[in-house]
Amino acid sequence: MTLYLIRLHTAIGWHISSKIQHIVLDQLAETSKSYPSLDSSKLWSCKFESGSIFGYIPESQPFVNSNVFYDQDTVVFYDGVIVNYQNTFNTQNARELNDHWGEIFSVLEGKFVAIKISIHPLKIEVVNDYLGLYQVYYWNRGKTWLISNSVSLIQKVINSTSFDSLGVNLFLCLGWTGHDRTLCSGVKVIPSAQHWQFDINLPVPKQKNYSEQKTYSENNLKYPNIELLLSRLIGMCEILPTNFRRIRCGLTGGLDTRLLLTILTLAEINAEYFTYGHPDSYDATIAKAIAQNMTLDHQIVTVIEREIVEMWDTISLSLMKQSDGMVNLMYAPDLIAIAKLENSQDTSIYLGGGGGEIVRGNYCDAAFLMGRHGYEKNTIQKYLTNQTFKFKTIAKTEGQFLVKQYLNEFVQNCFNDGIPPADILDFFYTQERMRRWLGNQVRSKNSFELFCTRPLLEVALGMSAQRRYTSPIHYEIIRKIPSLHQLPFNNQTWRSQNVLINLLGSYLQKKIKIKTTSKNAINSNPAFNRYNFLACSQNHLFLKLRSFCLDNEQSQVWDFVSRELFEETTKLENFNSNTNLHNFFTTVSLMYYDVFALHNRDMNVGNQNAMP
Repeated sequence: MTLYLIRLHTAIGWHISSKIQHIVLDQLAETSKSYPSLDSSKLWSCKFESGSIFGYIPESQPFVNSNVFYDQDTVVFYDGVIVNYQNTFNTQNARELNDHWGEIFSVLEGKFVAIKISIHPLKIEVVNDYLGLYQVYYWNRGKTWLISNSVSLIQKVINSTSFDSLGVNLFLCLGWTGHDRTLCSGVKVIPSAQHWQFDINLPVPKQKNYSEQKTYSENNLKYPNIELLLSRLIGMCEILPTNFRRIRCGLTGGLDTRLLLTILTLAEINAEYFTYGHPDSYDATIAKAIAQNMTLDHQIVTVIEREIVEMWDTISLSLMKQSDGMVNLMYAPDLIAIAKLENSQDTSIYLGGGGGEIVRGNYCDAAFLMGRHGYEKNTIQKYLTNQTFKFKTIAKTEGQFLVKQYLNEFVQNCFNDGIPPADILDFFYTQERMRRWLGNQVRSKNSFELFCTRPLLEVALGMSAQRRYTSPIHYEIIRKIPSLHQLPFNNQTWRSQNVLINLLGSYLQKKIKIKTTSKNAINSNPAFNRYNFLACSQNHLFLKLRSFCLDNEQSQVWDFVSRELFEETTKLENFNSNTNLHNFFTTVSLMYYDVFALHNRDMNVGNQNAMP
């Protein structure tokens, strides 16, 4: 059972000392002991006057083109999934990437980092994807730079054992580590759509953003060109079978995976569909109905409590390592589900529905879009804070203040950039949640997020927020398959496509608290939540993890988390899974990262002396 997949582990140094070079090589060699896909005999490095490149070239898998190209003048390599939606060249081949390097900024989509080293004269270029879904980390002191796809590698090189204050508090308050921060002090993540150039003739690296995302809202599309958009989405999907033997796609009771299914069906792509959860859950119930109606290759993947408890040490550490601690451990059971689907001998790509919530304007409500409270800067700041602080956080007061200050600055910057006030929430969730939360979630497998691509976001963000709130893209594309359009989905109905009627109806429905039901809605059954094992406060795993946190009295976690509140809310007589579960596992996640990553202790959750 493969729980972690890594294709290319690499680091780039600029003006680094020979001491740091040796540490990097030692750490890469150590990494190969943890991950079977890294062959220690394939560790390589190139050293130049000002720069050094270190990395692994793992064994080539069948059906996958080489991700490394080099000759006497150039080295080009990449990691992740790259799609050329114009299909002008094969992006999964590093040689072709080199031949078409000047085109990549306008045609490449996906989740990737691509690096080109020109040797005469020395120049290193680093390019990441349009939304920054692929996490590229760096450390900088003066002229010295170290860039890697691993926080852990940089952290060990610079010997940092402290939390980043803003990063940790964002994780506690929002549920993800946003901005340019990680959990580790001194290690940051590069922004989205970056083209960084390290040139021996330049005193500092040249950093350029090749995105025009902020201008989309200026397009003011009254209604999207669905046919043109659909042809571009289909074109991207049609490229995938060229490089991946299997196309896997989640199927739930929601709209986003149904939109994916529609696009794949219209593209005539045979995909394998799966649903996580109990067979009687609403997701599985609706997915089974869709699969039967469409004659799909579909399976339901169920993870039972016993499997989670037995494999907890393995899956929790694996998730912590692959996300560098930036994914809540409540999602660890997903690794078991992925392992049940995955065959390490084949080459699969997963299509996800991430970003679909932006396309349908999910983060605003009708009252906000009607301007009931105005669109002044302080109003938007308050609304964004209320939307993101949806649960009672366990962070200390000073940490909450730090996060609110960051949110206020984000809104201020949006006003300075001329982003329409009604678009600011969707822009925030695009730049922050999608980029960082989704980017970390999908690092364990080949994945392609179709809804995070330029063709779709240009259209979605080019509409007014009020038009986006009617879900016109979902509505019009899914309607091309009438049976899919008519099948029920989870606890929702189609929104009116008339902007004013939709806003007024949604506003009144919430105002008078009417819960509508129709033949197109199925109520969710909370008894069949796939995280039920976490909600059971009396199971052995819960008690063990609670003791692990409380027994590590000297951990720096307690500099950020209210120990008193944690202890009180996790007592058996007080524990409420609906309100306390997220805070509990957020604290556990930070404690794991502090103990097992920053301080490199051996895995022993039952050991009360794990921290000195």
